[in-house]
Amino acid sequence: SEVKISKLGRSQLGEVKQDKCTACHTEKNKKDSKSNSHRVGWMKDISNAEKLVKLPADKCVTCHSEHKIGHSGVTQPVDFCILCHKYDIEDNEITGEKAGKPNHKGLAFDKCGDCHNFHDNYSNYSKSFIKKHLQIEANTLEQSKLPELQLSKKFKKKHVSAPLSWEQKDHPAEVNANLAKDWDASSHALAGANCSACHQPKGEWQDKPNPTVCKSCHKKETQSFLASKHGIRLKQGLSAITTKQARLEMHENNKALGCISCHKDHQFDVKESAVEACLTCHDDKHSRAYKETQHYQLWKNKDPRGVSCATCHLPRIIKGKKSELVEHNQSDNLRPNQKMVKSVCINCHGLGFSIDALQDTTLIDNNYSKPPAKHIPLVEMWREKLQ
Repeated sequence: SEVKISKLGRSQLGEVKQDKCTACHTEKNKKDSKSNSHRVGWMKDISNAEKLVKLPADKCVTCHSEHKIGHSGVTQPVDFCILCHKYDIEDNEITGEKAGKPNHKGLAFDKCGDCHNFHDNYSNYSKSFIKKHLQIEANTLEQSKLPELQLSKKFKKKHVSAPLSWEQKDHPAEVNANLAKDWDASSHALAGANCSACHQPKGEWQDKPNPTVCKSCHKKETQSFLASKHGIRLKQGLSAITTKQARLEMHENNKALGCISCHKDHQFDVKESAVEACLTCHDDKHSRAYKETQHYQLWKNKDPRGVSCATCHLPRIIKGKKSELVEHNQSDNLRPNQKMVKSVCINCHGLGFSIDALQDTTLIDNNYSKPPAKHIPLVEMWREKLQ
């Protein structure tokens, strides 16, 4: 059946300017069209004029209506892909032409998102990635190996000085140093970062430093944080977002989000920021169920295979043989959630199991405490294709 597009017609598209969207949400405009089959530049090609009449896919607001909550942020019907891809899956009853993708025949159009992501259609499950992991049905717990966080050689050379003791603190005499009694045991003191590095960066002492001070040493982490829902208001020069402004269920503490919301300023504990900092604010079903999972039991017992909130939502970025950074944009691998396969799940689980788990929406509420009940035939389709 034909899909009725929402009342968002071309006359309304002018209400939200495209450049206002792309000012924050930059497009992955790769030169290789195979890497991003829906980029705006390609959609505007004259050969796609007929498709753009059916669905003006070169405008963000066609699928994402402002101030409306939809499925994964999309406010179009979930089967709107049929407008352009009907004959990829179905035979053309007018011309008699067979379906363009025989192995897709019979699949439902409201399930396209199980495998495909509109913005960069091929990036989640590329051919090379599929071939690499196709034969790994499921790793055992003993084989699981999450990447370790290490300081890179570049970081050590550029920033780390000799460790500082309590006697070496350089705060003004009128400042109550007891407020920072845990500083000398922190990673900041061990890295040679004294009081003035954060509280007096430009000559005037600040009791509560601006979050941008962190950028002087943690540039890439700050950039990714400012690109996230947590930091997007700060990036625009606005006040920090608070838990009252969130759409998810939160605890009644109306907490403002900044670097020290998750990382304590003087008693710096990465382990605590990976779980307890999240649960201090988040009070939705997914978050409440976390401590009932095997992931958390391993984490609580300090097992190296333990999975924290940050393991999935703020994954470690691996460069070569080293884990250099933690991704601080918690939205980066969240939409679509298939992105977690490559950055998180595949470290411990097989490809098929990971894909099935991420597409079983009931597992989101119980925080993956049970095996998936849904099956996506992607692995079987690739096996057939690669034979």
